[in-house]
Amino acid sequence: MTVISSLTPNQIAGLSTTAIAGLTTTDIQSLGVTQVAALTATQVNVLNTSDIQAFFSTQVAALSTTTISALITLQIQNFLATQINAITSTQFGKLTSSEIGALNTTELHNLSTTQANALTAAQIGS
Repeated sequence: MTVISSLTPNQIAGLSTTAIAGLTTTDIQSLGVTQVAALTATQVNVLNTSDIQAFFSTQVAALSTTTISALITLQIQNFLATQINAITSTQFGKLTSSEIGALNTTELHNLSTTQANALTAAQIGS
């Protein structure tokens, strides 16, 4: 089997959802930030809770705004606190109101000023 960390970003983007779903948490943690940035929304949506929680903070920050906005509410809800803190203000502005609503009170209180300032009126209404 090919070692996932040796694939180019283009090769990562070309992997089927079946291949992505078959990744282990160790595989996910071995991905570099350029590889994570190449993941598509469709690919990320097949990741389960353990897979999502395996992302390092730097990997979360590397997700494209298209990919982060396509995450389902359950995936956002299962982010660890360090992962939520790693979401950039640009990414944060792309989350849906349902995804913002999935954050608990503690997570909302721990948002950075930059993250909080990125929220839209629609997101705040959630």
